[in-house]
Amino acid sequence: DLSLFGVSQGSLDGAKASLTVLYEVTDAGFDSSWMGRGYNLVSFLPISLDVLSTGTFDIFDAESGASAAMLAFMQEIPEGAVLVVLGADAIDYSDSSLPNLSPDVATYLTANFGAMDVSTLGFQDSYALVSEKGSSTPLAETAT
Repeated sequence: DLSLFGVSQGSLDGAKASLTVLYEVTDAGFDSSWMGRGYNLVSFLPISLDVLSTGTFDIFDAESGASAAMLAFMQEIPEGAVLVVLGADAIDYSDSSLPNLSPDVATYLTANFGAMDVSTLGFQDSYALVSEKGSSTPLAETAT
């Protein structure tokens, strides 16, 4: 049995993200200390739990290119792999007229991972998604 415990905290809630991976009640020893402000993504194989890729995309600065880099990262994930997305601190800019997460990223998450709440996120919200690439319904998704 696989269990994932993700923490996503907006700026007002502690501004951090972390992930604990348990396999048959044993801690798999996943190190999430690298996670930072923005969107933290981890992809892994569902049976072996081998981590395929990790990345942090700080989209607070709309001109940083992080949104495009996040899209490219997700496009490289193979079909059937599991993606975990955890937001930390600011996952959007405070001025709603400047959305930092591009519509292309939100559309890609919806079409390829079944994300339902990603397009409604705002400044300092918390967000967590666990899904398989190619799924129309996420395994878990929370936005607050």
